[in-house]
Amino acid sequence: MANYVDNTIEVTTTHPVLIDLLKSTLGFNDELFETLCPIGEWSSDKAEEAWGCSGMLDGQVSQVDTQGKFMLSGQTKWVFPFKFLEALFEKFNGGGFTTSIRCEWIEETGYVGIWEYGDEFYEQLTFEDYREYTEKFKSVSKLFSLIDLEGWFDDNMMEE
Repeated sequence: MANYVDNTIEVTTTHPVLIDLLKSTLGFNDELFETLCPIGEWSSDKAEEAWGCSGMLDGQVSQVDTQGKFMLSGQTKWVFPFKFLEALFEKFNGGGFTTSIRCEWIEETGYVGIWEYGDEFYEQLTFEDYREYTEKFKSVSKLFSLIDLEGWFDDNMMEE
């Protein structure tokens, strides 16, 4: 059984082709991956080589504003789609256009991370590490609605 990774990806772009593509997309899935980063006939090995993950389950694409800001959310198998995001950034950033990408993700096993403009941190956060990682943990926990944790988070981390 594959581990699934919940991804929330914010894309902001001035590139008209990417804006049109994301506006016309009904879902964030292997079809979108294939359109932007083609692999031909699908295989797990090809997908991992090109996209960084072995596939994408159906997700959502939402336009946040009229200025080219979009939110993509969905699950990938095993890891977040870092190679797909790198290819997207390289293809649509430059030539007079700007594109920024930020992905926040959390695995079923508890690993969390933020990938932004190609920089990544990869941390496994535990309760014992909370003092060092409070701000990162708050950010990712709020994003994925992990605020409660049986009251622990509110009691121990929300104090200002």
